[in-house]
Amino acid sequence: MKFLEIISVVIASEAKQSHRGSDEITTGFFKTLVMTTLLVASPLLATPPLTRVHISQEHLSALVRYARNEALPEIDVILNPRDNLFTVRGKAKINLIKLIRPEAVNVEYENKAYPEGIPFEVSFKIEVLPLNFILLSFHRLQLFEGESTVVFYDKARHKGVLKSVFGFFQFFVEETKFRNLIVDRYEEVVLREEASQTSHQTESLDNVLRDQTLDPYHRISEKLIEFVEDAVKFKFKAGAFIGVLPHSSMSDVQVWNIEPIINTKHKFNALEVVLGLGSAPLKFLDDIHERRKEFETFSGWMEEKENPINFEQTISLLGLNNLMASFIPLINNQETLTLYEKGEASKFNEMSLQFNENNQLLFRMVTERKEEVHQSSSSWNPFSFEFWSGVTKIVTKEDILEIEGRLKAQKNNIVELELVGGDIKGFKFGKKTLKFFQIFADWIIPWIDDPKNDNEVLNKFVKIRLNDRKNLEVVLNSRMFSSAVDIIFYDYHLDFKNLSVTLTGEALFKIGKYDQSLLADLVDKTNEIQEEIYSKDALELNALLLHSDFTKYVYNPLIGIKNYYPKSTTTGLEAVMFVYTYSKLVQGLTTALEKLGADYNLSILETGVKGQKLFPLLAEYKEKYHRLNQEIIKEKTFWNALRYEDALQAEELYEASLRILN
Repeated sequence: MKFLEIISVVIASEAKQSHRGSDEITTGFFKTLVMTTLLVASPLLATPPLTRVHISQEHLSALVRYARNEALPEIDVILNPRDNLFTVRGKAKINLIKLIRPEAVNVEYENKAYPEGIPFEVSFKIEVLPLNFILLSFHRLQLFEGESTVVFYDKARHKGVLKSVFGFFQFFVEETKFRNLIVDRYEEVVLREEASQTSHQTESLDNVLRDQTLDPYHRISEKLIEFVEDAVKFKFKAGAFIGVLPHSSMSDVQVWNIEPIINTKHKFNALEVVLGLGSAPLKFLDDIHERRKEFETFSGWMEEKENPINFEQTISLLGLNNLMASFIPLINNQETLTLYEKGEASKFNEMSLQFNENNQLLFRMVTERKEEVHQSSSSWNPFSFEFWSGVTKIVTKEDILEIEGRLKAQKNNIVELELVGGDIKGFKFGKKTLKFFQIFADWIIPWIDDPKNDNEVLNKFVKIRLNDRKNLEVVLNSRMFSSAVDIIFYDYHLDFKNLSVTLTGEALFKIGKYDQSLLADLVDKTNEIQEEIYSKDALELNALLLHSDFTKYVYNPLIGIKNYYPKSTTTGLEAVMFVYTYSKLVQGLTTALEKLGADYNLSILETGVKGQKLFPLLAEYKEKYHRLNQEIIKEKTFWNALRYEDALQAEELYEASLRILN
């Protein structure tokens, strides 16, 4: 119904009540009009995003480093919230012909001046357009370094699009698999518009985008990536973020914002990604615009950040319940449904949350089961001289579980719910009857999630149990969706006003395949040097140690890689990888020193490599990870599925390191 039609209905309704005074009629009309207007307008003004994620500079650098490969041996993304700019810098093994002519056949990289890749730096802005279209406005592309530096694209001096910029963008997209986040597939043949060819060459890009009468994309709307003036436009696959949790309400997920921001609460620069249902409302866009003004005048913090938080995510109640609803198809797998049809198991129909201003949370779960019901009792049949058998019928029954409590954050991804009351299969309990909850806990909690069984589907995400204080505990799996990252949550905050929950914590990225290959190369180099030792006499060997091939080719590169991983993930894989590499280095040094004789000074080996590097890491792995990994590798379960291979590899490296050292 249109707004004018609503007003007409209201007027007609009020007119029927004409026996009231005219002032009363007018007041009633305006009350109804105001309420109706609020109901109509509120979805546009106050629709909250599904989720808002803040990834710190530290976290983002680790994420990008994980994606490195042979073609991009060095890469980092630098956030500049004050100027709303992203800067990508690193080294790329890209043939210059391919850079300037993207359509050219790829040629193997060869550059004697830059054997490790051409140094580059590119800066750009990101603007989110409706329907998941993203616009990258390039500001600068710099290649080489020192006196050889060449600026291929500088907005201050050049107008329009240079093919070299596109060539670099295409190279980056292909090598980092960024194309997986672009709708359907990446187009090899892309329309590139030079400024001299576009009909809007004399107008700024901002004006073109804001003038709804102009459509600069009408000729190229079928393309996934194209140039318009000095920008690249492509369609982002927002569903890639939530593809692991298919749910009908998620089909209209759109990107609302991608930009560098300043997280003033936790004192870090961050990449913000905001997803919502449908297009971003005007109020949200206005808030973003006002916030950017504040960033432009930001002068820094008075004191350094001391906490380890590098990740923050806010999820709306709608998004949280959609997330929980998305778990249901995973829990109701084929095995469960088969048992349900046999009457041997329940299936889940609903899981949802509500919360209030007192930090109280209500968890509701509805399951369904099949039950055999007797409809009549046996009785005497006078015609057949026998008893009628009772009639039975299979019916479906719902079981409802509601638990109310106060949310408390604990360490190690544990959320505690201080129980206030609830309803379990019709049995209501409150604070006075809470002590009876223990009676039901022995069979209610295993019904939801058996603490002794790690092979339940729910364990991909959480574990549910009762703690010593008789409160409900939910343990979040730090590896829910990816084997590449652990997320350790430190705090949870319910916001009743905005109906959202905010989780803050630390993201730890697993050592990437490229860095693993570099460590393997260092081990190979150590073996090569060790082989050389056997063929040298004492004088040659002393010169070898003096010139320190071990230091130049193994130790220094090893320290360089280690600096990128100050903390290990939850299996300690990173720590033990460095333990193994250090052990091989110690083995090589020991072989050399033994050949030189007992009089040679061993203090450098003992204090430098063993005492300061190897032994502390070895002790860390043994104390924090060894016993945990031994438990993990006993059986691969839903709970440890994304850790299992890492734990197995870590234990193998640990045992191998001990053999080398012994």
